[in-house]
Amino acid sequence: SMEKNSADGSGKSRRVSQELHDVLDALKNPRLIIICTTNYAMEIGKELKQRIRRGCYEISLPDELTRKKIISTYLKKEEILCSDDNLNYLVAVTGGYISSRGFSGRDLKDLVSEIAVIVL
Repeated sequence: SMEKNSADGSGKSRRVSQELHDVLDALKNPRLIIICTTNYAMEIGKELKQRIRRGCYEISLPDELTRKKIISTYLKKEEILCSDDNLNYLVAVTGGYISSRGFSGRDLKDLVSEIAVIVL
């Protein structure tokens, strides 16, 4: 994933963007599909967006019901028992109500992994 530019403008996103440009230049196969992900889609350069013929697709963060299913699934894998009240609390705080943005599926997995360490 691309990270935010550092204060001097020489951040990781610039390097990643240049690497992707280089890959696109080297690959001329029109049947090839390249899939990239980022948490910073708004920071992708205009030039790079223009090179992507079919466009960018945004996949939204999970809604409340989906977050509940994801958290429940990872809690079961970690063999952690969780009351309905605690589960509902986790679903609420991961939806952006407390944090500035909602949690992705990966964020939820990491959260449950941290809970598993605390429970041990």
